[in-house]
Amino acid sequence: DNIIEILVTAEDGVTQLNYRILYRRESTFVSGGGGGGLESKSLGDAIAQRVLSNAINDMNGAVDYNKLPVVETAQGTIRSTSTNSLFSLQLSSIMPDLATRGYKAYNSSPVDIVSFTNAKEVYAVDYVNTNKETKAVAFTTKTLGELYDHTKPICDRLKGATLLDVESVKIDGYNFINYTIINDKGNREYATAFTVGAKAGRNSFNLQSAFLTTSYVNEDQMYNFQIWAASPSIVNEMVKDVLAKLKDVAEVNQAVVGTTPASYIESGKREGTNLNLVIKNSSAATTGFFKFEDRSTESSTGIVTRNVPFTVKANGTSTVVVPVGDKYESTVSMYLNGEVKDLVYMSDGTWAVDYNRNTTSVSAFNVTNDAKRTISANEYPVLRNVEVKANSADFVSLFKLLKAGGMEADLSNYNGIKFTAAGGYNLRVTMVKNGVAEWKNQYTTDIRLGSGQQEYYIPFSQFKSAGSTKALDPTDVTTLVLTIEVGTGRNSPIASTFSNISFTKEKPVINAADQEEKTIQVFPNPVTDNVFTASFVSPVAGEFTMKINDGTGRSIYTKQVNVVKGPNAVPVRLNNGVIGTHFLTLEGNNVKFAPTT
Repeated sequence: DNIIEILVTAEDGVTQLNYRILYRRESTFVSGGGGGGLESKSLGDAIAQRVLSNAINDMNGAVDYNKLPVVETAQGTIRSTSTNSLFSLQLSSIMPDLATRGYKAYNSSPVDIVSFTNAKEVYAVDYVNTNKETKAVAFTTKTLGELYDHTKPICDRLKGATLLDVESVKIDGYNFINYTIINDKGNREYATAFTVGAKAGRNSFNLQSAFLTTSYVNEDQMYNFQIWAASPSIVNEMVKDVLAKLKDVAEVNQAVVGTTPASYIESGKREGTNLNLVIKNSSAATTGFFKFEDRSTESSTGIVTRNVPFTVKANGTSTVVVPVGDKYESTVSMYLNGEVKDLVYMSDGTWAVDYNRNTTSVSAFNVTNDAKRTISANEYPVLRNVEVKANSADFVSLFKLLKAGGMEADLSNYNGIKFTAAGGYNLRVTMVKNGVAEWKNQYTTDIRLGSGQQEYYIPFSQFKSAGSTKALDPTDVTTLVLTIEVGTGRNSPIASTFSNISFTKEKPVINAADQEEKTIQVFPNPVTDNVFTASFVSPVAGEFTMKINDGTGRSIYTKQVNVVKGPNAVPVRLNNGVIGTHFLTLEGNNVKFAPTT
C-alpha cells in the first residue's frame, strides 16, 4: 500500500502532543497507454493477432521508450485559427503538458485500434521521468455518434486489477468521477474518464463523466479521454490543462453530473470454469442478479442471455462465485433492487489461426465447447477445443492467449503440457514468454503427431531456446502456439484436432502401447538438407545413444541424447551429405528402439 503513517511530536514547553499524519506516496510507475484500454466488449481475434504479431516482430516485453517518438505537447492556449472548430480539433493539440514536472512525453498511440474499434482517431502520450518510469498517461480517441466504451475501470477489473475506490471530485468547477486502481503489477493508479462532445448547431462542448458507460448521452462527435497517473495531483493537473485547451476553442458546459455508485464490482478473476467476483456494497440491498450476455466460442455468431441470482452482505464486501463453464466471453451487468449498478466484461484468451496466405488456404477453423470435460485441481486448463482444415505447402499455426488481452500467466507451479491431438505431420509447440524479446529465441519443442487421436505429454524440460541454455522459466507466458509443419514443400491437406489441453502438475503415465511400440519417427523423411527431427516416446528417462549406419553397417553419426520419460523430439544435423538408405538406432537404460530407415 502507498499510505504512510508518520508520528510527529510537538512541544509547547509544558505539554507534548503527538500527531499521526497520513499521506499517500506516489506510485513508482503506472501502465502505459500503448494497449489502448481494450477488452470492454468483443473484438474478435484482433487482440490475439496483435499479441502474436508483436512476438513475431520482436516487440515483446516492456515498452522501449528509446524507440518511441518524443512529442512536444501543446503548451498554454491553442492559437485561435479557423481550423480550431469544435469538429476539427487535432487530438495532439488537446493533450496535457507535464514539462514543468520534468517528464518527457512519448507518443505511445496504438494506431491499430482504429481498424477494430469505433475509434476514428487515437492519440496517446506516456509521460516518463528520467529513470524511464511511466508516471502518467493521457489516452484520447475521437468517435462519431457514440462513446468509446473501452474504459480503463471496465477493462482492468477482470484482468487482474482491483478497483479500490470511486469518488466524485470537482476540478475547475466541473464534476468528474475519479478512480483508484491497483493494477495487475500491484501498483496504485489514479484515473479518470470523461468525454467532451460536439453537436451540430451548438457552439459549446458538453462534458460528461460518469461511472456507467450507459449513462453517457451520445453526441455527433465525441473526444473521449482516459487519464491515469501515479498520484491524484497529477491527474487533476492534467485534467485542468485539457480543460484550458478546450476552453480556448469553445465554452465547456456540463449538463449531466455523474454520481458515485453505492455498489460495484471491486475485482474479478476467472479460475477454470468459475468467475469469482468481489462485490463492494454500500447499500442495504442484499439480493440481486447478474445479467450475462454470453458468446460461447470464438466461432459463435449469436448471443445467449441468462440471469444469475446472488446474495451479498449489506454495507459490506462479499465474494460471489458464478459458474461460467468454458464460455469465451460475456458482458456482465450487475443488478441490485432491480437497477443496474455496474458492468464489466469477461473474456477468456482467444483462439486464432495464423498462416502464410501465399502458400496456404484454410477451409475450416472451428472452436468448440466441451461441457463434459472435468478439470482437476492439478491443471491450468486451456479452455475449448480447436480444429483446422487446410491445404498448405509449409505450415498452419493455431494459437491461444492464456489470459484475456494477452496478460501474462504464471505457470511456475506446473511441470508440463498435455493434450489430445490427431492429424499427422510435425507439431512445433511454442511457449511465448513476454520477457523474451526476439521470436527466434522463444522456447519451442517438436513432436510427431499421429494420424489418430492420441494423448501427448510434453514436460517443460523439453522446451529449448536458441538464445539461451537456461531451462524454461514459465512465469510470464502469454501465448501457446501449435504449429503444424507440412515439411514436404508441396501442397498437402491438413486436418488436425486438439482437445483437453492443459498445463499439469502431474506427469501422466505413458500408455502401454507407447511402451511396447518403441519406434522412432523421422521428419522429414526422406531427409533434406541433412537436417531432421527424430521423435519417439520413451518409457524411461536417461542418457541414450543415437546412431546412424549406412547400408553396409558403417557408422556415420553418433550422438548422446538426454531422454525424458514420455514424448521426445531430437533435432539432428549431419555434417556431410548422405545418399541412399540409412538406419537410425537408439538405445540406453535397458531400452532399445526398433531401427528406423
